[in-house]
Amino acid sequence: MGKIMNKLKRAFPKRQTMFKVLTAFLIVSFFMTYVGYALSHQKTVLPDNPLKDTSDNSSRVPLVSDHKHLVHAEETRDSQSERENKENIDRKENEEEKNDQQEFQHAKKEKQSKEGQANQQHGHNSDGYTKGENAEGQGTGEDTGHSGEGDQVDNDSPHIEIKDPDHVTDGNGLKDNDYFTTTIVNGEVVTDEEYSFRIKQKEHDYIVKQTEVFVNEQLEEKFKGSVTLAEGQNTITVKVTYEDKDGKIFSVSKTYTVILKVKEIIIYSDLEDKAEVNKQELSFKARAEVDGEEIPLTVLVNDGPLKEASTHQYEAVLHAGENHIVISAEHEGKKAEKAYSVIYQQPETESELTIDTNLEDQEVTHAAFSFFAVAKDGDEKADLSVTLNDESIEDDGKGNYSVTLSEGTNFFTLTAKSGEKTLTQDYTVTYAIPQSGEAEEEDGDEAENILKIIVPDLEDGQTLRNPRQTFHVKVVDDNGKQLQSNHIAITVTNNGKRVPYNHSNGTLVSYSLNVQNGPNHIEITAIDQKSGSIGTYELTVYGEIANEDEKIGSITFSLEASTIGLGYIIPPQEVDLYPNEPGSRTIDRVFKEYGIEYDYTGKHENSFYLEAIYKPGLVTNPVIPADLAELVERDFELNDYYSDFLGEFDFSSGAGWMYSVNGHYPNVGFADYYFKDGQVVRIRFTLALGADIGGGSPGTNYHKEW
Repeated sequence: MGKIMNKLKRAFPKRQTMFKVLTAFLIVSFFMTYVGYALSHQKTVLPDNPLKDTSDNSSRVPLVSDHKHLVHAEETRDSQSERENKENIDRKENEEEKNDQQEFQHAKKEKQSKEGQANQQHGHNSDGYTKGENAEGQGTGEDTGHSGEGDQVDNDSPHIEIKDPDHVTDGNGLKDNDYFTTTIVNGEVVTDEEYSFRIKQKEHDYIVKQTEVFVNEQLEEKFKGSVTLAEGQNTITVKVTYEDKDGKIFSVSKTYTVILKVKEIIIYSDLEDKAEVNKQELSFKARAEVDGEEIPLTVLVNDGPLKEASTHQYEAVLHAGENHIVISAEHEGKKAEKAYSVIYQQPETESELTIDTNLEDQEVTHAAFSFFAVAKDGDEKADLSVTLNDESIEDDGKGNYSVTLSEGTNFFTLTAKSGEKTLTQDYTVTYAIPQSGEAEEEDGDEAENILKIIVPDLEDGQTLRNPRQTFHVKVVDDNGKQLQSNHIAITVTNNGKRVPYNHSNGTLVSYSLNVQNGPNHIEITAIDQKSGSIGTYELTVYGEIANEDEKIGSITFSLEASTIGLGYIIPPQEVDLYPNEPGSRTIDRVFKEYGIEYDYTGKHENSFYLEAIYKPGLVTNPVIPADLAELVERDFELNDYYSDFLGEFDFSSGAGWMYSVNGHYPNVGFADYYFKDGQVVRIRFTLALGADIGGGSPGTNYHKEW
């Protein structure tokens, strides 16, 4: 009995030790499980918005500038769920998801090996691959044709194809596509091998697991928003793999055709042939390119020439019934042409033809004279022709006329036409030259009221090496107050020829100058239609057009986010310039050098808007000054932000990117601005539509810049 007790006594400590070891093991296992779970879900937690808990910031960057508005994008950024998916898949390329995908493919290969090849079918699916093959041509066992029957979701990944029009087939007939769409135009003909597009998720509850882009049956390893096309016909397939709320995996694809024609004349227009409209005024866009370079074009409406109202924008007045519009372009002996038929269905109700004008019989003492006139047929714009002393005169495209009167009586005739209806109005304006004593007094009054014209982009005597140059005109009165452009009639000529109007934002008017070799004598005249005050400005610049591959100078460039305490993302540096390179292409070169990816709307050649930039760890510990945060909270809605992403609507509803040139904010986008040697270009992040960086619209700027 004693021996037994001794054995029990010796065994008891061992049991205590085993119990302690087991307890410790359970505690460590629980801790590791908890930490692993927390880390795996960490990426779904957004950082706190520093606008809600701000502190002082000393990273203010001063900038003296004019008041300009923020040019908004035509499209907003993807929804929050899309952006999270982008971060997880496209930019960060999460290693965990890569491993999952590899394991998934391995499991499918094993399944195929076990089941054999008997059930495999040959032919091509919508991605251009043989059924049962992946992008590398390896067997997957996947029925990419998807019959809708017998699919094992976990193993076979059912496939859905988006048809044209925007329907899908899932084995049960057609239904509306509620998965994704893209900005690709099916059947489009382009001349630039770099083709950019965006993939947009529709409103749904599916989780995006993977997005793949195939060009001519080849997988784009790292799709960054654009692909490289081959000469001729190209197929672009977008394939998205989803997970539904039940954990089932399936994929959806759509295939497009895009044709690349290098050195062919390509005409672009948003007109639709055989379109029926119920408005007499038709606005449309048109441009022509050869190998990515824009060339002049001719537009005829019912055999009559139509001038460009603004860059790529045309406005035509239709007659009742069928109208013929022909767009043509010529280059190096080649000619391209597109013809459209537009049918104007005139309203049945009889409308009244009227002429709206401020012209009247009067006597004036200034030779420079301006007036306003438009014709309407009911609510629709009608054709209006105007003559001065039997010679035809033209407006600025918006009904504003500026002329020089002859001494004595001047006869104006306004003729409106609409269909079979005609209305004519006559006016006489007498220009009486004052007597010598009165003339001196008049000249003195005019000197006090003369308008001042400012051109911030050009300097008298400077040399321009780029064949294209964008410049702005603003007008101030004798008190230095900037005048609204819609009250000012502005005429700009270069060596006697009219310079095309580009855009107006209410205060600044921009123009596109085609620089000629040698002297370019620019004359600008502005007339205040309310007061009659006149301003003139002349300058001469000299063109020395460079060769295509020749450096034409450099700019000082920077990318800044001081409003959120990040300072310089790209510090000030010199960037080389080249002929015919719009600002959109210049910043593309700089961003690539610094490893910055970016989202944009439009194209590099037109309508380019910088929407957002990407870089790992880009937004780290942002700090917004307390006084700025108070103003932003007062004027805008607050939003979340993302650590690798900075762009439109981040932090606030007034957030986005703006750029200044020599302290002035242009009223055109990067694609319409051509930088020139010596300019200082700053791209800055704003939280308040530019009011926090000196770029807000008149009267909206805050008390300082951050």
